[in-house]
Amino acid sequence: MKRRAFYLLGFLIVATAVPLSGAERDSASSENSADRLEEMLLPMLQGEFALQEGDSVTAAAAYVDAAERSTDVGLAERATRIALLAEQPGLVERALRRWQQLQPDALGARQIELVLAIRDHRTSAAVHQLGVLLEGDKTAQSLAIQALADAGENAVPVMQQLLQEDFVPTSVDILVAIGALASQSKADALVDSTLRLAAQRFPGDAKAILWRVEVLQLKGDQAAALETLSGLPTQNLSLTQRLRVAALFDGLGETARAAAVLAEGEQSNATYAGRAAYLARLEQKTQLRALYAELTAPINTGKKPDDDRRFLLAQIAEYLEENDDALIWYRAIVSPVRGEPARLRIAVLLDRQGRLDDAISELREIQSSASDHGEWLRDAYLLEAEILLRNQRAEHALETYRRGLTVFEDDPALLYGRALCHERLDQIDAALRDLKALLDADPDNPDTLNSYGYTLADRTDRLDEARRYIEQALTLSPESAAIMDSMGWVLHRQGLHDQALPYLQRAWAAQKDAEVAAHLGDVLWALGRAEEAREVWLQGETLDPANRALKRSLQKLQP
Repeated sequence: MKRRAFYLLGFLIVATAVPLSGAERDSASSENSADRLEEMLLPMLQGEFALQEGDSVTAAAAYVDAAERSTDVGLAERATRIALLAEQPGLVERALRRWQQLQPDALGARQIELVLAIRDHRTSAAVHQLGVLLEGDKTAQSLAIQALADAGENAVPVMQQLLQEDFVPTSVDILVAIGALASQSKADALVDSTLRLAAQRFPGDAKAILWRVEVLQLKGDQAAALETLSGLPTQNLSLTQRLRVAALFDGLGETARAAAVLAEGEQSNATYAGRAAYLARLEQKTQLRALYAELTAPINTGKKPDDDRRFLLAQIAEYLEENDDALIWYRAIVSPVRGEPARLRIAVLLDRQGRLDDAISELREIQSSASDHGEWLRDAYLLEAEILLRNQRAEHALETYRRGLTVFEDDPALLYGRALCHERLDQIDAALRDLKALLDADPDNPDTLNSYGYTLADRTDRLDEARRYIEQALTLSPESAAIMDSMGWVLHRQGLHDQALPYLQRAWAAQKDAEVAAHLGDVLWALGRAEEAREVWLQGETLDPANRALKRSLQKLQP
């Protein structure tokens, strides 16, 4: 009895999910039609259960059986794709045949034929199917590109032969897509062929030119990339294209030109934000003030800004150190998407104004709010602790981390912050416990390995153990300036000053940081190169005069 009820339940679920053809609906009242319907649905049920169990082969066989009993096109397509996923060529052939019987011109079926031809290395057949799809509408072209992308490197010979057979693309988008796939497969000759064809077929087309710039940039030919980009007329570019041109100019070291491109033509929050970011990077405060005036002019005449515009105005005002204006803009924001990060910035500004209690109160309100965005709530704890540490209240910061970890248990950012706070309070065992917990959760994280190893090297005598952790971190991230600094420091602590020096010199060259300056100077001092040590320490002092390691190093210069 239970078994019968089980099948009846399954029948009802699947029957409501699968549409019947008109003929099946018309004859559903007859006993023969009911029998045929059940013959189709039971294999479908079997196939669905097999899929849930991860048995794609059984699922494919069941679905193909059901498709051959039905006149439903959707079922035939599903059966084909399941059989393809299960890598069952015979079943794919049966399902595809049924699909094409029911829908002879199905684009999806042509895509499957393309996939099969590529998979079986039948290059000529694949080229034929690819050409048919690419000559179709945008949907057909999209299906073709998707099939090529899924095939990966196996699609390269097909794309090469397509271009060799005098393929005539109907849009530049097709060539850009083929070129991008060729680039992913590192098929440089095919990339070059596609670029040449794009230049021949679509001379002056912005998409083709921008793509050429990106290819040249990837090849490391910055001069040619800049020359090509500079020759592109920008007057008639779309908003999206102008943003892309600006990003390319910036990537080529021409940040001022990036800002200038965005200043042309139609303006939006995106172009204004881009202009502000580029001008800030260039430290062009005069131009930023002009941009701020441009943005506030419509508001002064009564036009109400949206929250994106308010947030941008607040950021510019904050950069210009117009903190009262920044607070006004941040407080005017109402949407949660912009409002929650705005409240964090409000706390930062209040702290800058010396209003520590108000800043903490703002953050406590966020922490007790009913926000759906846990990340902002977590960041409110992190920011509170950071502000307290900046105000020399390490014990209070430690309590903030404790409160945060009761809400966000084992959160990596909070654990790491608490470890640094413990270290500042000279609670080294507690700091190492937090770092070890992070390391146990993610043993191959180079940053955590480095932090744990550096703390051992700097604050304990467990130097051999520290070195093993730092060496592991360096293997995982060999170009990290922080890890090179740690390696140099542990070697110095082991008395291996000559071995330490190259690591610290590389770290200093890669990242001008006060603590790196302290360590490099200490090693130079130990090697008897006092004047060089003094020069490095003084450079570090200009970066961060409050750095504790640097303060200890500078004591060596006192008579």
